[in-house]
Amino acid sequence: MSEPQSTISPEAQTPAEPQNVLERKGDVLKLQIFCKKFNNIGEKAKTEWFNSEVKSSVDYTLDAATGKARYVFVKFKSAADTAQFKKDIAGLKCKGAELDVHDFYRGERNKRSRKARSETEERAALRKQRRMENITLKEMREKAKYEKDKTLIEKSAPLFTYSYAEQLRLKEQFIMHAARNFTREVKAHCDKRQYSFPNWARVHKNKPGCSVHEIIGSPESNLEGYRNKCEFTIGYSDFECTKPEVGFVRRVEGHELLVESGGALPHIPKCMKAIEGELRRLVLDNFDQVKPFSRHQKNGTWRSVMLRWSPTRNQMLMVVMCCEPYEKATDIIKAWAESSGNKNLPVPVSSIFMQTNNGVSDACDMKTEDLHHIYGDTRVVMDMLGLEFPLQPASFFQTNVVMCKKLYTVAVRLALTGSADGDDMPALKDLDSSKLPAAVVDVCSGVGTITQVFASILGPKPDGKPRVYGLELVADAVEDAKASAKANKLENAVKFIAGRAEETIEDVIKEACSDIQGDQKLTVIVDPPRSGLHPNVLRCLRQCAFITRIVYVSCNPDTLSRDVVQLTRPEADYTAAESREGMKEESGILVPKVIIPVDMFPHTYHCEAILLLDREPLDSVFDQSWSASPTAPSSSPEESSVAADATSNPPSTLSETG
Repeated sequence: MSEPQSTISPEAQTPAEPQNVLERKGDVLKLQIFCKKFNNIGEKAKTEWFNSEVKSSVDYTLDAATGKARYVFVKFKSAADTAQFKKDIAGLKCKGAELDVHDFYRGERNKRSRKARSETEERAALRKQRRMENITLKEMREKAKYEKDKTLIEKSAPLFTYSYAEQLRLKEQFIMHAARNFTREVKAHCDKRQYSFPNWARVHKNKPGCSVHEIIGSPESNLEGYRNKCEFTIGYSDFECTKPEVGFVRRVEGHELLVESGGALPHIPKCMKAIEGELRRLVLDNFDQVKPFSRHQKNGTWRSVMLRWSPTRNQMLMVVMCCEPYEKATDIIKAWAESSGNKNLPVPVSSIFMQTNNGVSDACDMKTEDLHHIYGDTRVVMDMLGLEFPLQPASFFQTNVVMCKKLYTVAVRLALTGSADGDDMPALKDLDSSKLPAAVVDVCSGVGTITQVFASILGPKPDGKPRVYGLELVADAVEDAKASAKANKLENAVKFIAGRAEETIEDVIKEACSDIQGDQKLTVIVDPPRSGLHPNVLRCLRQCAFITRIVYVSCNPDTLSRDVVQLTRPEADYTAAESREGMKEESGILVPKVIIPVDMFPHTYHCEAILLLDREPLDSVFDQSWSASPTAPSSSPEESSVAADATSNPPSTLSETG
């Protein structure tokens, strides 16, 4: 460290404070000394410099700021010592830089800290406000994963505090992001393999490759109480397990599910809230005999209750989950079902099942062998677009009937006309018969709702064979679908097949193609679970030239993006010259045309989407020049088996075309 200058400049000497100011502010017992050279030396070096260069006759305590701060604090025992020290160091320099000496009064640091904190908080609040104004639904969902101590309404209906117009904007933006994402992914796939880009993907990276329709929102009358199925947890509101409660899990503490009433939740219908109250009274009245199950104590009987409501039939189905032995719980529930407590409800429970579950978690499959019917009907009947669907406890059905009708109307219009225009379901007499599909295949058909809607419009084939096919994994759902098809007098127009879609789709498409004539083709509807479609199903849909239209109904935009990439990506056959021999451009490639967001679940993060994909000739998709460099890498044999006869005679199995 260089030799400091020791000359005292009278001009640089800090003038003494007037006595009345000192009396008003308090004695100055601390100085804060700034120097721009201090930021280049650490605490130890600053201390050594003071000890060697500062010559003063008074006692002082040096508080060198940690790190490389540009200041130090010096403390004194009296105001006189402070004044003398100022005189002693007046004009002193460090590496040629003057010292800047300031009086530091009692409380001054705290005042400065409070002011700094206040300014920092104001800036942070402003940044947060700006961030929240521009936040996306995807960011909100990710942020919610790490938030703790949220209220029940914040967990179950996180968008409830937003206006409905703002909710729709966020969800439409979310689907727009999904469309942009699968467009970018297809471009990345082509770029990596040196394939030509499809025309629809030749857009700016921030634009989608297909049209994004305005979101279809819920009517104002259906914004609250729209769910027809809810699951209530029976547990405790305290960790000590002394206060039984029926409702929804607010948080988990020490493996115990702490439950809170769902009375304030906007999407739960009033008739179910009334049953929740009755069950709470029932559990409290019988607490000495039958207790709720405790996760950390591993004892108790009551676990949960599932309710399914048919608004048009005024029916309510209940499934009570209990640990074994559950005989006392069964007797209590049966006695309640026959009592005025049930009979006087807005919608009395008309069907009750008991379900056994001795596991730690309430999450378990609703297997037939674990269900025991104890009261009333065995099914509840749901009405949809003029059709009726009797449901068992495990059957899947859309939880928002009003919006489900809108969803199916749009999906059917897209499948039969290629357009979403119109509010009503199309009638056969209004459709161009030359453009109708030879058959419709519904993958993941559930209880056959949209499958039977198609069957009610198209009817059977001229030879009396089914024109609509439904593929479903859950055997009970298939049995329900067959029963409802018979009740709706559609058994000749629709056929349901139980099994995994990846194992049954080839045989079903082969059967549907068996009597295709002329230009008739297949239309496929897919409504998969949140995990999306199996790779084998995606391959069949992508490579079968008889499938000219796909309507993809998605409840998860993330898996939708992934699946669309697999359905629309170009294969090596389109780019490698040696693989093009015998190929026919008319075999075509799937192209996304329009995606339509549908708000099935107001006040939540969830949003459904309907995507239309049409198979178009290769020359139109790739601007006549549909082959890229012949040096492009070839795909695997499995990926390059689209046969030349894909547009002539139907294959004996789909494996012949991929």
